[in-house]
Amino acid sequence: MAADPIFFRDLAYVILAALLGGAAAWLARQPLIIGYVLGGILISPLTPGPAIEHVHTFELFAEIGVILLMFSIGIEFSAPFRRVTGKTGTRDRAGRIVDGTSPTASFRPVMGGQP
Repeated sequence: MAADPIFFRDLAYVILAALLGGAAAWLARQPLIIGYVLGGILISPLTPGPAIEHVHTFELFAEIGVILLMFSIGIEFSAPFRRVTGKTGTRDRAGRIVDGTSPTASFRPVMGGQP
């Protein structure tokens, strides 16, 4: 199976945009996620300049990245914090998960996606 050179070029665009956007956000003393988002906007097919061609492939990578980001934020709750909050904190976290996913699930058919 031959490697697709366009995929690797697009991957280099994504990494470079994230690096430059993150560095710009860091220098501006802003959260890094803002730089990553701005870097992603700059290489999107909707803006002039270099753009990625295999958009669907990178949409999948973006979804995986969001899942990992949410997972890493969830890990930041320390064990002492969980002990202090107890069952109330567990119910609160579970409620936030449901509250966060319910709008997505309900709007998906409206936007043309599979339910």
